[in-house]
Amino acid sequence: LIFLAHLGFEGVDYYYNITTTVIGLIRDGDESAYRQEIEQLSLWCSHNNLELNTLKTVEMTVDFRRKPPALPPLTIMNSTVAAVDSFKFLGTNISQDLKWDIHIDSIVNKAQQRLYFLRQLKKFILPQALMTEFYSAVIESVLCSSITVWFGAASKSDIRRLQWTVRTAERIIGVHLPNLQVHLQSEETGRKHHPRPFSPWTQPVCTSPLRQTLQIPEH
Repeated sequence: LIFLAHLGFEGVDYYYNITTTVIGLIRDGDESAYRQEIEQLSLWCSHNNLELNTLKTVEMTVDFRRKPPALPPLTIMNSTVAAVDSFKFLGTNISQDLKWDIHIDSIVNKAQQRLYFLRQLKKFILPQALMTEFYSAVIESVLCSSITVWFGAASKSDIRRLQWTVRTAERIIGVHLPNLQVHLQSEETGRKHHPRPFSPWTQPVCTSPLRQTLQIPEH
């Protein structure tokens, strides 16, 4: 089992928000390591003048067994954390079944709504170059957000819907627009030639069993 807890923080003095994710691996029904990690996080927050916002905290379980057992709810500071089937993390909707239907529905709907503004620009007879820039900044950016994460697992019907949005924008502007596969290849090529440097701020927080699985040393 893998648990994902989306935790929202609120600073006591400065009222700023920090978002983090705790991933826990549970084996043989033993949740002690996972719950201990949450307790340590709560303790760390209290020692650093941070308060966990349990109203914005959710828990999602990923379990592919046919009949997953019912698990006790997670409690933080005497507040029960809501269990959800999906949640949005850094703009990407992650589902319990690790499918991308919900995320693709979201970005397609958002992109189609923005096609209205593209049509309005055409009514004002804007140059094609400016409309193409608008498409790249406002519509294409939505369709290609975190594309390397979800595109490879998207269904054929979802890909057709995505490409239909691109083709619609293409007809409105009157120029050829690159399909999403081109952007995917560009992203993958860019990551190979310019790998993201390691940062201690992006190091995952793992429970002890998961540390052993991934061979991450304890601190």
